[in-house]
Amino acid sequence: MPTKETSEQRKIRLDAEGRWDAFCARRAELEAEGKSRKEADIQATAEFQPVNAESNDEGFDTGEIDAALFEEKPKLNLRASMEWVYRNVMVKGLRPDDAPDPGAWALLHEVKTNPQTRSEFYKNIITKLLPNRAQIEREDMTADDGAETLKLIAEIEAISRESFAVEKSDPN
Repeated sequence: MPTKETSEQRKIRLDAEGRWDAFCARRAELEAEGKSRKEADIQATAEFQPVNAESNDEGFDTGEIDAALFEEKPKLNLRASMEWVYRNVMVKGLRPDDAPDPGAWALLHEVKTNPQTRSEFYKNIITKLLPNRAQIEREDMTADDGAETLKLIAEIEAISRESFAVEKSDPN
């Protein structure tokens, strides 16, 4: 029996499916017809059931895969595998050999086909992959390649040369 979806999970799912605005419009339409907010919500939810992975992503293979597909691939760390899943949640037409490893493929399958797993993935896994303030500040400090500073130095040198040339040519 499927797990009941919370309203927050429903919003996340419908956003991911690109149907949140249509859901809200339908719910408002039902309320305008005289249904209570709760009745309208229940009916709209019934009309906007989860889209199954096969109909939403033609060719998405949901079966088990052969580990031999990954023997020649370089081993990624867990973070890189999670990032691959994040970048491919809404990509159509992926095949198992597109994944970096079997674990990434399995997680992608779960995230694509299970709204609760998708919600947990975004709330609990992706948030842990985001850099903290110290990491962002470190990246900002090292992001400066010095190009602006070199440009300013070149401008100062040019002004200095011009100034020196004017002084040499001025007889006073």
